[in-house]
Amino acid sequence: ASTTSRHVLKLYNWRSLGCFAHSINLVVESGLKYEDVKSIIAKVKVIVQYFKQSSQALIRLNDNQVKGGHPILKLKQDCPTRWNSTYDMINRILKIKEVVLSTLAVINNDLNNITNYEWNILDHLCKLLKIFYDITNEISCEKFVSISKVLIFSKAMSNYVLVYCNDQSMPYEINSVANILHTKLQQRFNQFDDNDVVIQSTLLDPQFKKQEFVNDRKHEIAYESVSRKVQGISIGKDSQEPEINTPYSEPAGSETIWKDFDSKVSKLSGGGHSTVAGILELDRYLAELLLKRTADPLVWWHERKLLYPRLYLLACRRLCIVATSVPCERIFSKAGLVLTDRRSRLNTDKVEKLLFYLI
Repeated sequence: ASTTSRHVLKLYNWRSLGCFAHSINLVVESGLKYEDVKSIIAKVKVIVQYFKQSSQALIRLNDNQVKGGHPILKLKQDCPTRWNSTYDMINRILKIKEVVLSTLAVINNDLNNITNYEWNILDHLCKLLKIFYDITNEISCEKFVSISKVLIFSKAMSNYVLVYCNDQSMPYEINSVANILHTKLQQRFNQFDDNDVVIQSTLLDPQFKKQEFVNDRKHEIAYESVSRKVQGISIGKDSQEPEINTPYSEPAGSETIWKDFDSKVSKLSGGGHSTVAGILELDRYLAELLLKRTADPLVWWHERKLLYPRLYLLACRRLCIVATSVPCERIFSKAGLVLTDRRSRLNTDKVEKLLFYLI
C-alpha cells in the first residue's frame, strides 16, 4: 500500500508530507541499535518473556508485589515494529525492579544477570527516550491540530537530546545513543523548516505564530509564503466585513455625504483588492496576542472568520492536515476487527456506517 501511494503521488505530482510519528520511530530505532544498549535490552526481553510464558513465575511475581504492599503491575512485552513498546517494557520493569529481582533470585537466578551498571544505563535510557514517547503520543492525536506542532516538537527533541550529548556525568553508552539520536534528528527533521505547508500551518496557528521559528529569517520566509498564498484568495464582497444588525437606517441622500469618507476607509482596509486586503489581514492577525496553548485554534479561527475571511480559508486548508498517518492506521485496525470471516456478508455501506459509529 505504501509503494502504491508513493506511485500515485509521483504520477499526479501531488505534494506529500512524511508521517512524523514514523520518522520519530526510525530515529529512536537507530539509537536502540547501538550494540552496548541493544545487548542490555535483550536481557530485559528474556526476563519479560520468562514471566509471560511461565504462569507459576507470574503468580509468584504478583504475590511478591502484594506482600510488599505494591499494586500489581504486569510486565510489558515489546513489539518489533513499535519502539514505544520498548520504552514501555523498560519503564515497567524499572518500576518493579526490586520485586522482579527478588522473585528471580528464588525461582530462576540464572536470568538475574543484569548488573547494577546496566540497570543504571536502563534508567538513563528511559529518561532520554521519554520526550520521544510523549511527543509520539501527542502528535498521534485525532481531535487536535497537529501539523503546526511539527517545528516546535522537532526543536524540542533536538534540544533535549543535546543535553545528554554534552553531559559528561552520563555513562558513555548514553552519550553515544544521544549522539546517534541527535544526528538522525538533524537528518530527518531539518527539512521541515523549508516545507511551505509546514511553515504556513505554523504561522497560521494562533498559539504559535512566529514563536516556533528558529530565527527572524525563517519567520520572514514563512510570512512571505503565507502572504503570497493569501493574496491569491478572492472572496465575495458581502463576506469581507461582518454584518451587524442594528435598528439604525441611513436617511435618504446619505451616500453623497459619506462618499469621500467611505472611499477613504475602503482604501485603508484594502477595499476589493485581494492583494492589499490579504496583507492587511495577515498583519492584523500577527499583531494579536497569542492564543493559550491549551485552547483550540480551530475554534479561534471560526470565531474570527468574518474578521479574517481570506486567512480563515487558508487556515482551514492548512490546519486540517494531520502530521501522522496514525489516525488512518487506527481506522484500518478497527476495520479489521469489524470485517471478520464470521461477518463476511457485511456490505461496504454497513462497514462504513459501523466504522463511523466506532470513530
